[in-house]
Amino acid sequence: MLKTIINLLNQKPITCQRTKIEINTKEKDLYHNTLLNLAYFFRTQTKERITIFRTKTDIWHIGIGAAQQLQEFSFVLKTIDNKHSLQYTPKILFVLNNKNLEINVYETSFINGVEISTIYQLSAFLLANLNSFTDNANAEEKKYLVDLKELELIPSFEEFDKSVNTAQEFFTQDKNFSKVVLSRMCKFPHTHDKDEIIFGILKNRVLHEKSLTSDNSIKSNYIFAFIANDNDLSPFDENFISFTPETLFAIKGNKLYTEALAGSAVPYQDENLLCDNKNFEENRIVAQSIVDDVKDLCLALAVKPTILRKLAYITHILTPIEGNLKDATNAIDILNALYPTPAILGYPKNIANSFINKFNNIEKNYFLELWE
Repeated sequence: MLKTIINLLNQKPITCQRTKIEINTKEKDLYHNTLLNLAYFFRTQTKERITIFRTKTDIWHIGIGAAQQLQEFSFVLKTIDNKHSLQYTPKILFVLNNKNLEINVYETSFINGVEISTIYQLSAFLLANLNSFTDNANAEEKKYLVDLKELELIPSFEEFDKSVNTAQEFFTQDKNFSKVVLSRMCKFPHTHDKDEIIFGILKNRVLHEKSLTSDNSIKSNYIFAFIANDNDLSPFDENFISFTPETLFAIKGNKLYTEALAGSAVPYQDENLLCDNKNFEENRIVAQSIVDDVKDLCLALAVKPTILRKLAYITHILTPIEGNLKDATNAIDILNALYPTPAILGYPKNIANSFINKFNNIEKNYFLELWE
């Protein structure tokens, strides 16, 4: 039996209507499927910005719209070159964990005639449509969203191979230049609505996770999706979706938790990964860079023993790093210091960034790590 607890908060500068709905753990899949479809409903009806973030511990955050003022909760996006950033509080925020669904209403104005004026209306609307929204999702489960026959790789294999060889030459010439992360882009044509593509990928990913039964499930990944509205400005005017096992950092009290996640192998070839000089050195470079980046923000830092992080499809070398934060340090300070790490850019960062811009110049603004 669902139980609704209403708690209205009116603490300045925070003005938030909040309710918690207790759930049965066995019904959690029903709820996050429903929330994805509810977010899609709001998107189709209002064209508001939608933000979806699932932690590695399976806590879902689904934000609808963008409030006019920052409040107690906000999403932060940064481009990989650190030239652009976007921070915003959603108008409505759903938070789903194993025990309850929390609904936070920070602002209630919507466009196209759709308006939820009170938390009571939103709660009633959600509960009344719990089954119908989920039923609507099931009809889309096996839809193919793109045509794989029309796959386009950018750059081509020949161009990418040339940039790899060039990087090796630069490493020989400049002993300070020790790592660069080169990348390729896949493009698929499609005939679907862009919103349908994003939500279709999310639903398919959740369904795929349900099919996995091993302890190395890809549920250890973060899920993040950003669906822009018509008023968002470049470079935050495009839709994107991300799955990543890497935590940029986490804060608990005055403790900072971050990690060097670099060096990898496929699961059936990972037995000697920690003894592989190339991969171990790659991880060491990232760990040292992280320590250098955050040492001035912490009273003390500890680099923990290097271990393996096993996922269903790949194994990474992981070095946990913990620190005691100085009193004046906040999350944005840490974000600005850390991002991007050498794990997704290279080392030293300025040299790697210049090399990428010259020899691997493809759009990487949506290649990201996540923090909580």
